[in-house]
Parts: sequence; C-alpha cells; structure tokens
Amino acid sequence: MNGFSWGGSEELWYETAKYATARGYTVEIIVFKNEPISHKLIELSEQIPIHFIEPATPILPSLFKRILLKILRRPVPVFYADRFNFIHGLNGDIILLSQGGASDLVYYPDLKQYLQQNSKPLVIVNQLFSDDTYLNDAERQSLSEVYKKAIRVFFVSHQNREILERKLVMRFTDSELVKNPVNLSSTLILPWPVAEIINIAVVARLDINHKGLDLLLNVLSCTKWQRRNFILNIYGNGPHENYIRELIQFYKLEEKVLLKGHAGDVRKVWSENQLLVLPSRKEGMPLAVIEAMLCGRPVVVTNVGDSSLIVRNDETGWVAEAATTDHLQKALEQAWHHQNKWKEIGEQAHLVASAFIDKEPGKSFFEKIETLALAATSNF
Repeated sequence: MNGFSWGGSEELWYETAKYATARGYTVEIIVFKNEPISHKLIELSEQIPIHFIEPATPILPSLFKRILLKILRRPVPVFYADRFNFIHGLNGDIILLSQGGASDLVYYPDLKQYLQQNSKPLVIVNQLFSDDTYLNDAERQSLSEVYKKAIRVFFVSHQNREILERKLVMRFTDSELVKNPVNLSSTLILPWPVAEIINIAVVARLDINHKGLDLLLNVLSCTKWQRRNFILNIYGNGPHENYIRELIQFYKLEEKVLLKGHAGDVRKVWSENQLLVLPSRKEGMPLAVIEAMLCGRPVVVTNVGDSSLIVRNDETGWVAEAATTDHLQKALEQAWHHQNKWKEIGEQAHLVASAFIDKEPGKSFFEKIETLALAATSNF
C-alpha cells in the first residue's frame, strides 16, 4: 500500500510469498516504503529479498534552462527518476502485481511504463475499486493497455470487477475471484458476551473516504440514539483520527463513542463486543465483516463490494442499501429492534462465514499462479 505500512490488501500476497518460498521457489518482493515499516515485512525480509521503493524524486532542468523558460514564460517541465528500471535485472518467470485499488497505476506512471514495456507474464490482483473513481480517456487507455497484457486478472469482489469493466469499457472474461486470509488465531465461534451495556464495534482503518465513519457518527448523534444504552468502540488507526475525534466532540458523543486504537487480537475484540458496524463508502470483500461473523457476531454493512453475498437481512446481519445516513439509519434501526435475536443471528453468521472462507488462501492462490506460470513459460 502506498501511504500505509500495512493493510488487509497485503495479506494475500504475503501468505502466497511465504508458501512459495517454503515450496523452494525464489521470490523477490517490491513494495513502497512507508514508515513505520510493518513488523510483517521486517520478519519476511529475513527469508525473502525485499526491495523498498522510495517516494518519487523530481528532476528539474538546469538552473540556466529554468531561467530561460521563465523569461520565455513557458512552464518548467518536471521529470521523475525511474524507480522501477532495476526490475529488468531481476530473475523471475512471472510478475504478480497486487493493487490496493484497481486504478492505482494512474498515480505511478513509472511503474505503469515498466509494465507496458515488460515482456514477462503478468498477473494482477485487485483488492478494491470504487464507483466514484473517474478515469479520463488517456487514463482509461493506458490502464487498459496494462490489463490487456495480463495473462490473468484476479478480484476479491464481483461488484469491483463489474465497476472496473464499466469504467474501462472492457470485459474481464478470463478473470477469477480469490479470497483473502483472515486475521484470526482460531475460526471457532466465541461465547456470547453478556454485559449491562451493549457494546458495538467498528474495526477499520480511520479513513473517512473509505470507511465512512462520519456517516455513522452523524446517525448516532440524534436524540434517539443518544438515549440508548450502548457504547461504540472504534478499533483502528489512520489518517483521519484527529477529524474523527473532533467529530465525536462536535456531535457530543464523548460518552458514547470510544477510540480504542489498533486491535492486534481480533478475537479479543469480539469477546467483548456484540455487533459490528461497517459503514463503508467502498469495499472489496472486507475482512472485518468475515472475521466478526466467524466469531459469531451479527453485522451491519453498507451495500458496497461483496458484503451482501454473506450478510443477509435478519439472517446474518443487516445491509444498508447505500452509504448514506438515511440508509444506514434504517439498517441500524432494524438491528437495534432485533437485539433479542443477535446471539442466534451471530451463530448463523458463523456458519455462513465458515463455509465462505478459504482455509488455505496462500496455498490456493500460489497454485493458481504456478499453473499460469508453467503454461506461460511453456509457450515461449
């Protein structure tokens, strides 16, 4: 991820790289350098070479040329160092590009240029794509060129694939869906937490544009919710933490909403909380939803990404039809008035999530890549 040291979108390539290395394959990893460096990357670097990509460095013309251009009233061109040219010198039979967002290459022209020139088989896995993404004609064309070069494109969400097809005006007829690893020490259902006050949780990066926490706080600010017997525990960190703190104060929710920071032990979160709310504006297939359901908790989600494939109203949780305060309010009301069924719904959620997950996602994804690599190299 560029801008964050680690996230759910990293888990699949991470597990796949470890599995491939254990099988005797040579793996080299190239990631953007984000501080602080994740402990998972530090541990992985003891087994696998990791190349960190520094931020793009602008290269300006000489001082004389800049002065001349200023006199002539012409814009000063800015170039950037080619950060990916070194990849040509690496050995490898196949390249796996793991993207947090399906249009991320728009922001990395040097990487896009390398992939356009690359002659090795390319596999792409997309973790997210949002319907609010606008691509101009030049961006659509350059992205399409890269996608057409890929021997296979993987998605984690049917909805994400459909949106990208519409945005690029191209079909991904040979694409596949993959499932991410869950961050749980066990997938067994947890005992139902009994408490005098209802504990509701959000487990998410504190990123308003992605996770929509401002919508949830807006809903909870109304008098009806202020009077209800609940606490909202928000687990996570991210770029908008200060804004969220200010919004909690703005809506006078200091006694109702608590910021708990990053949760290292997800099962501990669900040993203490009874309901997940994830008011996202965009998603692929959110791990927070799957993990809460595996632990036996009902969930409230917005209808973005593929959450609605496993979250069904009054059966495993409740779905807000869109990421708006009105739709979220309706879904939360439904959930609140079914409190007496939360434990039962959580048990059903556990069964549905258990049937949905891939218990060895790193192995499964590696085998797909291995098959593609063998087929591609045999054609050369």
